[in-house]
Amino acid sequence: MTRLKVVNLRWNVIWGTIPQWLYTCSNFESLSLYLNLLRGEISSSIGNLTAIVNLDLSANQIEGKMPNSLGNLCKLTGLDLSRNYFNGSVSKILGSLSGCSSG
Repeated sequence: MTRLKVVNLRWNVIWGTIPQWLYTCSNFESLSLYLNLLRGEISSSIGNLTAIVNLDLSANQIEGKMPNSLGNLCKLTGLDLSRNYFNGSVSKILGSLSGCSSG
């Protein structure tokens, strides 16, 4: 699992919470869990995915506030969290991405 860079689990019937082991795969560059039945909150451990460029968690049943640790994902260029049940503001989190160095 340490060498995986791209994980595409789109359009499956994966249900439950986002597995904790996904947050430990720091080499992921692209992760798509689009259109599953994932519920619960995104763990603050998502900030461990520091190599991630594209993250798609759209069309699930994820809820709650987005963790501030999303601001750690400095390589992120594509993010889709639509069609979930988040609450709160994302502007502070997205603003923290602007603090990432250009390198």
